[in-house]
Amino acid sequence: MNQNERWYIVFTKQQCERKVVFALTNKGYQCFCPSQNSSALWKAQDKSLQTPLFSSHVFVRCTPDQFYDIKKTPGVINFMYRFNQLAVLTNEDMVTITHAVSNYHNVKVLKSGFGASAQTPTDPESQVFNLQSLGMMLVAEDKYQAEKQPVAAELPQRSFNRLSYRFRLAWR
Repeated sequence: MNQNERWYIVFTKQQCERKVVFALTNKGYQCFCPSQNSSALWKAQDKSLQTPLFSSHVFVRCTPDQFYDIKKTPGVINFMYRFNQLAVLTNEDMVTITHAVSNYHNVKVLKSGFGASAQTPTDPESQVFNLQSLGMMLVAEDKYQAEKQPVAAELPQRSFNRLSYRFRLAWR
């Protein structure tokens, strides 16, 4: 590990976070794209999806000499800037993000900069993590609280008998 290496934020194309992480990891960079499990209703079934916590953002540990190589990676648009300077993520904020993603459900990202007082969380039982270097907040719901909520009843699955199975095979 180089002494000049820091965590930078790379802005990616829409829904290309996994591709960028895979490409940068193959190049030898340390990458992190926090994601959480979410469910979506698709064709009357609940599907479990892995969605990124910061959409179109990937955290990369590198030196300033390696910026050009990272920008050449397919799917990378540019590095993130904050107040006309490169946004650098501190190690404390990195630990906070990994702790929130691994220990809590329903983590949401809120801006906590100028004029963001209207976005403060109203639920007293939610946990709030401040990311000073990014000017954002993570609002998380406790895992145990989320598991105590009633689960929605599942739709009954249609059972296929032998004739309907043969009928479906005939039309393939």
